[in-house]
Amino acid sequence: MPDKITFARPTLTAAVSVTGPSCGLNCAHCGAKYLKGMRPPEEALAAFPSSRPSSVLVSGGSDPYGRVPVDGWTGKIKAAAPGTKVNCHTGILDEARAAGLAGSVDVVSYDYVSDKRVVSEVYGSLSGPEDYVESFVIASRNFPTVPHITVGLLGPAEEPALSLRSLAEIKGLADEGRIPKPPAIVVIVFRPTPGTRMESVKPPAVDSVIEVLKAAKATFPGSPVSLGCMRPAGRYRDELDSKAVEAGVDIIVMPSRKARKLALDMGLSIIEADECCVFSALEGGVRHGR
Repeated sequence: MPDKITFARPTLTAAVSVTGPSCGLNCAHCGAKYLKGMRPPEEALAAFPSSRPSSVLVSGGSDPYGRVPVDGWTGKIKAAAPGTKVNCHTGILDEARAAGLAGSVDVVSYDYVSDKRVVSEVYGSLSGPEDYVESFVIASRNFPTVPHITVGLLGPAEEPALSLRSLAEIKGLADEGRIPKPPAIVVIVFRPTPGTRMESVKPPAVDSVIEVLKAAKATFPGSPVSLGCMRPAGRYRDELDSKAVEAGVDIIVMPSRKARKLALDMGLSIIEADECCVFSALEGGVRHGR
């Protein structure tokens, strides 16, 4: 068990969607719903002189092959706000795109998936699972790349087997020398979202998510493990966040009040971070501790 925990609230990370609210994949679990909360890049660029974010999450909708068209935008953001760190969702990435992004991306957040059913039935991508794995390898060789493992994409009955297999595959890639050891692991949780094709699918059991968090810590000792921002709210979050604290997770994004109280009761040193959790993992991103 660690003696400290980071609670991240990304108030200083601007979220940008380079495609606005549109997505060519329209995945079954998301349906582009979460793009609506991000700013278009032109609007973000115009606001930078006054908003002065410490970092920017550059994301957007994917094309039918799973590529996010961030090319060009990361450089413009770096030029408009010198010193601003860029966290990028690239989606499917080849060597040419990686070379084009060099120098304008500080870290890549990569949704790691290798299951054929997820790629075809949930994502609906024209790329295959092997393309997503090879793209992860390319990203990891070119940038600090943080894999994001989503628990629950095939429904509660399939978990946590799928997520545990993903962790084992990533470790295998590192053991083979194909990628560096991941600098951090982010675990997120399927959240039933109204208006999507998976709105009636239940989230995975809380204990299944905890099993994945524990496995991530055991599989990658020394790499911070974060419970990321995407997870169900309400009682589910109260229970999950509290059990995550007890399990020794390193970072929780937007923790519940119960989790915060539990951490204090356990005598943990709380570090408050004000950026995206990948920056908390890589650099600290710390505002203050107590």
